[in-house]
Amino acid sequence: MDWMEIVIHTNQEAVEAVSFLLQELGADGVAIEDPEVLHRAWENRYGEIIELSPDDYPEEGVRIKAYL
Repeated sequence: MDWMEIVIHTNQEAVEAVSFLLQELGADGVAIEDPEVLHRAWENRYGEIIELSPDDYPEEGVRIKAYL
């Protein structure tokens, strides 16, 4: 199956609204790349990726990827 990836670069405040809109428009999946997770203190490491790469995240804002 072929997927089309759409990437939207936005700010933290718009993440929820943009993600919802993309799903309403038919996206089968949405991935959020927020650099905030690089500095988060994880309470529970079970099920989380411990070593995240800063190269995978934007320097500013948040990237939302939708798959159609």
